[in-house]
Amino acid sequence: MSATFVPQDALNFAKAMVKSMPVETVWASIAQDASNYIWTAAPWRWTIGVLSPITLAAGVQEFAVASAPTDFLRLEQCYASDGTTLRAITPISSLPGSATLTRQPNFVAISSITGSTPAQIRFDSLYPNLGMNTTHKFWAWYKKIAPILG
Repeated sequence: MSATFVPQDALNFAKAMVKSMPVETVWASIAQDASNYIWTAAPWRWTIGVLSPITLAAGVQEFAVASAPTDFLRLEQCYASDGTTLRAITPISSLPGSATLTRQPNFVAISSITGSTPAQIRFDSLYPNLGMNTTHKFWAWYKKIAPILG
């Protein structure tokens, strides 16, 4: 028969190993660290949010995020769409300088989502003019901040 353990068993074991040290004072911190690690380990469906679609314009590198989420941690997956096809764009932490090339972007970063300045997405190049009568949109999934326990 297999054994079943609960978190309190881990606490009792830890107390025995450190000569009955009062680990209750750090238990909340240990639980929070474990929660944060599990939260960021994979794109679990409850840890992912969706940014509002952003309409893209030709010749522009930065676009405003209309309704910035309050639980934003980082960009997870990003796409540009013309209504019929999706093109993946790699999210990165930051982009240097101003772009001078006009081409399909390969990388995207987001400015600080907190603070007094409005959040913006920024491509590695100027967005190209891809034809008449098409509306291009930017779609993104983002990783949410881990909840605070207790």
